[in-house]
Amino acid sequence: MSYLFEMLAGRRLSTTAEDYAVVGSRWTVVNHQMPTEKGKRIKFSKTLVAGPNPAPFEASDAQRKSEKPEAVLREEEILAFWKKNRIFEKSLEARKNGKTFVFYEGPPTANAAPGFHHVASRAFKDIIPRFKSMQGFNVPRKAGWDTHGLPVEIQVEKALGFKTKQEIEKFGIGPFNEKCRESVWANVGDWRKLTERIAFWMDLDNPYVTYERSYMETLWWIIAEWWKKGLLYQDFKVLPWCTRCGTGLSSHEVALGYKSVVDTSVYIRFRVNSQDPRWKNVAILSWTTTPWTLPGNLALAVSADMPYVRVPDPEKKGSFLVVGQENLPILMKSGVFPKDTRASSAFPGKELIGLQYHPLFEVPTLVSAQSYQVYGADFVKGNEGTGIVHTAVMYGDDDYRLGKKMGLPTIHTVTDAGKFIATLGGGLGGKYVKAKETESLLLAHLQRTGALLREEAYEHEYPFCWRCDTPILYYARSSWWVRVNQVRKDLIKNNESINWIPAHLKRGRFGEWLKEEKDWAFSRERFWGTTLPLWRCQACGNTIAISSVDELASRALGSGNRYILMRHGEAESNAKHFVSSWPEVLSNSLTECGKEQISLAAMELKNEKIDAVVVSDLSRAVETSEILAKIMNLQNIKTDPRLREIDTGELNGKPAKLYRSLFQSSQDKLENRAPAGESLCDVRRRAAEFFIEKEREHKGKTILVISHADTIWMLASVMRGLSEKEIIAEWENMRGDFLSLAERRTYEPKRIPLNFSGEVDLHRPYVDELKIRCSCGGVKARVPEVADVWFDSGAMPFGELHYPFEGRDEIEKKRFFPADYISEAVDQTRGWFYTLLAVSTLLGKGAPYKNVISLGHVLDKNGQKMSKSKGNIVNPWEMIEKYGADAIRWYFYTVNAPGDAKRFDERDLSNKLRGFIGTFWNSYILFDTYAEGRVKIPGKPRSLLDRWILSRLAQLHDQATKSLESYDIVSAARSIESFVVDDFSNWYLRRSRRRFQRPETKREKSEVTETAAAVLLTLAELTAPFIPYLAETIYQGVKKRLPALKEESVHMRNWPKPSRGFYSEKLVADMDLLRRIAAEALRQRAEAGVKVRQPLGELTLIKQDRLKKAKELLRLIQEEVNVKHIDFATKPWPKGAIAALDTTVTEALRREGAAREIVRNIQEMRRDLGLSPRERIMVQCLGSEKVNSIAKEWERQIRRDVNAKTFRVGGEKKKFRIEKSIELGRDKLWVGISYTG
Repeated sequence: MSYLFEMLAGRRLSTTAEDYAVVGSRWTVVNHQMPTEKGKRIKFSKTLVAGPNPAPFEASDAQRKSEKPEAVLREEEILAFWKKNRIFEKSLEARKNGKTFVFYEGPPTANAAPGFHHVASRAFKDIIPRFKSMQGFNVPRKAGWDTHGLPVEIQVEKALGFKTKQEIEKFGIGPFNEKCRESVWANVGDWRKLTERIAFWMDLDNPYVTYERSYMETLWWIIAEWWKKGLLYQDFKVLPWCTRCGTGLSSHEVALGYKSVVDTSVYIRFRVNSQDPRWKNVAILSWTTTPWTLPGNLALAVSADMPYVRVPDPEKKGSFLVVGQENLPILMKSGVFPKDTRASSAFPGKELIGLQYHPLFEVPTLVSAQSYQVYGADFVKGNEGTGIVHTAVMYGDDDYRLGKKMGLPTIHTVTDAGKFIATLGGGLGGKYVKAKETESLLLAHLQRTGALLREEAYEHEYPFCWRCDTPILYYARSSWWVRVNQVRKDLIKNNESINWIPAHLKRGRFGEWLKEEKDWAFSRERFWGTTLPLWRCQACGNTIAISSVDELASRALGSGNRYILMRHGEAESNAKHFVSSWPEVLSNSLTECGKEQISLAAMELKNEKIDAVVVSDLSRAVETSEILAKIMNLQNIKTDPRLREIDTGELNGKPAKLYRSLFQSSQDKLENRAPAGESLCDVRRRAAEFFIEKEREHKGKTILVISHADTIWMLASVMRGLSEKEIIAEWENMRGDFLSLAERRTYEPKRIPLNFSGEVDLHRPYVDELKIRCSCGGVKARVPEVADVWFDSGAMPFGELHYPFEGRDEIEKKRFFPADYISEAVDQTRGWFYTLLAVSTLLGKGAPYKNVISLGHVLDKNGQKMSKSKGNIVNPWEMIEKYGADAIRWYFYTVNAPGDAKRFDERDLSNKLRGFIGTFWNSYILFDTYAEGRVKIPGKPRSLLDRWILSRLAQLHDQATKSLESYDIVSAARSIESFVVDDFSNWYLRRSRRRFQRPETKREKSEVTETAAAVLLTLAELTAPFIPYLAETIYQGVKKRLPALKEESVHMRNWPKPSRGFYSEKLVADMDLLRRIAAEALRQRAEAGVKVRQPLGELTLIKQDRLKKAKELLRLIQEEVNVKHIDFATKPWPKGAIAALDTTVTEALRREGAAREIVRNIQEMRRDLGLSPRERIMVQCLGSEKVNSIAKEWERQIRRDVNAKTFRVGGEKKKFRIEKSIELGRDKLWVGISYTG
């Protein structure tokens, strides 16, 4: 019997006790204690909360051996149930005709294993599609994989031991990219396993993959569209540059890598070079936080209208320094100048413009008529630095613009590897600019030359490469840019239409980013990425953008070769129906029929001018060529093993029928092999190698190729550029290039980029090999850059559909665009959220998503970022194996608002499991324990408690639905949790326990059972999007009680409809009042030190006259507070008082309390025997005369409560299965019980 259905088939629970239950083969202590030993019993709290292992069934031997908590085992059983019965697929099929709700999956990169934070993001991604699906929407959920870029390249570099781009180029771009392609799948199994285990329902079998031809072809089309609109351009600009990766980065990438660091800032003297006495012994003081840029200094910038002053140099008597007048007080305060520094009269900055100064370093290539002068600039501020800005043209955006305007040299003093040029003096040549050693050498040089006035530590935010953690340099370089500034207003307008959760992001973090965003630094000087489809003429510079593979094939310079592909004539293997590959284990010559077929073919081919003949070296192909050669006088015939028949391995020479039986589908034939044999993909790979070689060897030739059916089919598919999908379609439709015996077909293939597997591949180096003839007569070659990897994922709405080549209606008729919902972490405001919006806006498509939940980061319990070096990484699998996926999901939904950072503490996760999850589960257990046979959904119940819980349930449904409709997940979850714990378990079930255990009538029992079933069913439906495993488990349990339930899974049920007919505002308000009164009375009990089990005489209600006729409410108060009588106050009481409890314990009350203590202890003993509620016992009590008299007085009540068949007080002490001594105040009572059957 399976674990799940064993669980649902039944269990053994103990007694009718108010406060005890067995929870299976493993007991767990409530109130947040650790699990006790297996087999021990525990006490339920009043909320029926159990610990993390509340399985109410007899465990199998395998489960007893398992160390996994039973909650985890339940989830694994449900997961197996879903897979076996294809519940996800069926849920999609059932709603396929519904209105489409569009969800986009932000594609992860799978070259590393998923972390705990991925559980959070995937939980939030999952919940809304589940909710919408239950509302009847068609919610396609396609998985995606982000496969390009630096994250992948760096990992492969490390694996290969490479440290520079030059090492990659030496290794080979093709082999390197193939390693990258392989690496992105290294952890897909882990991702898939985790995704399935946390119940994130996605189509993982048919994902979109960003490196695939169809996806990249869409990206080419987008780039070509931007080119046509003038939105893509090349320019020499300063951009963020990673010296380790050797590429520029976009501003949104840079935003992902800022760190707080302490750098050295310096105050530098620039000695004025002038014959004017006014400037004798004067230097201009400038401040910089990037000392490495000083060798590249070419100018100083001042504000023409800002006032400046001369002040004495604090270190050089008789010398002076020029600073901004507004800056001087700040400099004095910081200690750069003495507090008593006296300044000259102020003069405008325009008087400094044109002054020349002595360079700090001798760099001949920087010398020009415009170099080493003071210029006016609008970016100089009076509240920053000294009021004079050191300008290194190649290392700052403002610097570069000023240099370009003034005609300053654009020469680097730093290489793209981040090292000073070899000719730089001061011992700096070849040194890495950000190294502390280099900085010390540079400052020592400035100190020797008298240029350094002061150095000081400066803490600031500095950008690092988001993937390799190298400090970024702002570096002038030629790059491709996208004119984002041109569509800035549209970006801001489109953002206004988006519903952001949390709302402040719209005009805050994200909105402000849009206002500041500059043009997109789009290109990367790397290898594994989307190639820019731009071909530039090497003669005239004319550039074109290619938008598709077909366009490239139509323009590319080809070989001009013709290929005649011919299949051999009929051989013995064809006639006798066996397979024959290399080595030929059976004789396989051409039959007489086959020879005749070839002779006829030779006559038809006689007029063809054949330049070369290449033949498979199998005998039937060689024999075919010999017949052709004799008739056609063919020369120079070569054999090539790459043209052999598909290798049939261990089935070589066996019946063809046996071989064909190995393959059940076209996908099988393409990818699978016979033992020790080949797949069609293997054949295609060698056919591609053959074809590429012949294309290089021959130009304008006619080549006759004699081979076999599968080999010719694969060779033709290579020539035609077919994808695997297209090959499969040909196979299934029995069309395409399947040649009959001795049949031939001619091809004049166009030039397409092919990789070594024979696939059309738009990556480097394959596309780089294709050239295009320019109208000027020159040759166009592809520019070498690839695109920013964030472009790939930002274009996924279009790339996933292969738009506009396919899926045109899905985009243009708004069937798949925009997304109704997306979700990722808050850092994606600079990443995926941004590029999605940018790509769509640049295409003129509007906002690409309507609703977005941005998630706070998952931190450790101290608020620190999780990292291996800190040792605070949380393994998601450890948490799943310990607590289950539902508990983790519920934690993330309820711990705080989605946008808030989550300080993960395992104790909080444990509390969620012990709290809500355990309470919900045990609520079901209580129902299932006492429910008998089948039940029905209730009509209008008579009981006040039943009417109230259904009223609250209707209220909950309304709250949860409205919250989820507005994407307020935390409010929906918390309202459910409050209902389950406070209302359903702690109030309704606890107050209904007598009706379950000792109903006065059959109708009373059926009504409470039916009501509980209705609540549990609705709760299973409401919680299905949140905790899909437990919701399914409870649904399956309720389903066996409710024959009206037909759906196979709760996830195939519709979202519950409003039950407004059950809602009563007055009833809910009255019950709230009752519970406040009860809480106040219990507080007074606690203050007086009187246990709840001890009955008291009277509770007085104050100013609650409206309850005088509410008999059911009063009875509930009476039971909850455990009082004999309720009265209503007639005299004045202090303001705010609602109830007063008489805590006097009379002798009669004390005796009644002792009787209840006897019951409680006997119930514990029943539990220790593992008895079910219906199993009867015999009881004997022995004590003092006083104690015996209490037992006799309350015998009838005790006998009923403990389900005793016989109850004896006094007499000769008998032997019982279990015995116990009970303390009743100062007295003791011996009790023995045994099972009677």
